[in-house]
Amino acid sequence: MFDNASHTLAPLKPLEGIARFVLSTENVGYWSALNWSLENAGQACGREFAYVHPIESDLVLYKLERLALAQAFLDSHLDIETVRTQEFSVRNRQRYFKNGGSLFPVRRSRVADYNGVTEEKVTFEPANGFPDVFLSNWHAKVPALHRFAALKSVFSELAAQEKLSELNFMRLMHGRASETAILDEGIYYTVSYNPKQGFVSGSYSTEAERSGLGYRASRFDRIEAVSSAVEVTATPTAAHTPRAPSRAATTA
Repeated sequence: MFDNASHTLAPLKPLEGIARFVLSTENVGYWSALNWSLENAGQACGREFAYVHPIESDLVLYKLERLALAQAFLDSHLDIETVRTQEFSVRNRQRYFKNGGSLFPVRRSRVADYNGVTEEKVTFEPANGFPDVFLSNWHAKVPALHRFAALKSVFSELAAQEKLSELNFMRLMHGRASETAILDEGIYYTVSYNPKQGFVSGSYSTEAERSGLGYRASRFDRIEAVSSAVEVTATPTAAHTPRAPSRAATTA
């Protein structure tokens, strides 16, 4: 777990003994934190990884055991690089599409009904032998199950760009594989979807609110080299002194 100079480490305490923590004394941003994690995961955790699922700090996770199905799918479909795991229902897709025209749209996890790179309408095809998995032409998302090597390679390319956005990420992933997979019903949703709930958000919080909290926008940013001022530990402690608060970027 990469902590981007949070003011308090109390939320990390329940994960002691489970996670490895990377504590940064400065807010290096979402993309830089993820890039550092991908570059250093093997050394920090003492093992290599075949798959990675970035987890953002405002995600609520459920039914994590279903990741085993997504992993089994990737094990047998070497041409697919990523499985989308955001809350979504293929059967009830119109309720999730922002312009789906449903009389009863969902309140959260609403998404566009097209590929962000090609602008094609998204399609779904059942994956033979894998219930609840569908093949799709949808673009990749960062919080999803990825082949570790593929995501690391894409972030290495992003690091060479002067500026980046999520669209840059989508394009590079699309260049590697034009098809993705969907884990129907997903394993997470975003808790900050409602601007009235008081969460700090790049979409809903005002510039003054974000600036006052030291929030660093992730919609448009760049990947920077992370200085040596990071601590890899199994136990987050109050001795760690951050310079500015931030949303945490985490990887699992």
